[in-house]
Amino acid sequence: QRLPDVAIDHHGRARPVGVYGADIPARSGSMVPALDRLLELTSGDRVVKSLVDSIRPVAVQASGRYWREAAQKYEPLPPEAKMELARDVSLLVERVQMLSRGDAQQLEWARRLAAVVQQNEAVLRFGMFDPTVPRDHALADNTLWVLRRLGAGERAVYWAHNAHVQKVPVQGAPVPPGSFLGSGMRFDAVLGDEYLAIATAYGGPSRDDSSAAAEGSFDAALEKVGKGPFLLQLSSGEGLSQERQMRFQTGYLNVVPGKAFDAVAYFPGATRAARVTP
Repeated sequence: QRLPDVAIDHHGRARPVGVYGADIPARSGSMVPALDRLLELTSGDRVVKSLVDSIRPVAVQASGRYWREAAQKYEPLPPEAKMELARDVSLLVERVQMLSRGDAQQLEWARRLAAVVQQNEAVLRFGMFDPTVPRDHALADNTLWVLRRLGAGERAVYWAHNAHVQKVPVQGAPVPPGSFLGSGMRFDAVLGDEYLAIATAYGGPSRDDSSAAAEGSFDAALEKVGKGPFLLQLSSGEGLSQERQMRFQTGYLNVVPGKAFDAVAYFPGATRAARVTP
């Protein structure tokens, strides 16, 4: 069936959407992709090549498909190997920062990739749930770098789990005892009112274990509002200024919705992502 004629707005061609990966490669599973690209961008610098060649064997040995697998490979490494890795990565960052000859854009990307290598090493050394929250620090640092690259009037969408978006500390049974200062808190501190934290929630069975939303949870309350999908602006008013449970994979985080988010996008259900083949 022929689609009806519509007016086509060509402004997008002049200002196309750009997509960045703010997370550490392979969900903190490997620094090798960043090393490979860094070597391409700094080809000809013998010091960078020497440092990358020194880092690569340990980086390959400690690589995994995701952070937990990488951590299991990193943990049994000799203390000397871990210290040498941290030292060489620090020297790599210093060397790349010193580079001044060449294309300005390539140098900017090289410095960012060196920072990503260091972020990945920090996750291996400290652990994902260390109080220094190395992964969330990396997410915030990389996203703020993207913002600095935008032109006047341009905006960025930071697409991440609610735990990385919320403006309050992350706490609840699925994470270790205590609170974790997520990247959303840093955005709130740096950007102020220019940062809008939008949560996502869904009704029906859990995507992970097929259970219904727990009674009294924020998800269950949203399910009673309407079928959805809908976007609901939040405030610290009645019902939103009290701590509630909110779905987090196979468990629940504890949040005060009106303080954690500016709005919530609600969907009637969620399914696992499916690979689309051409």
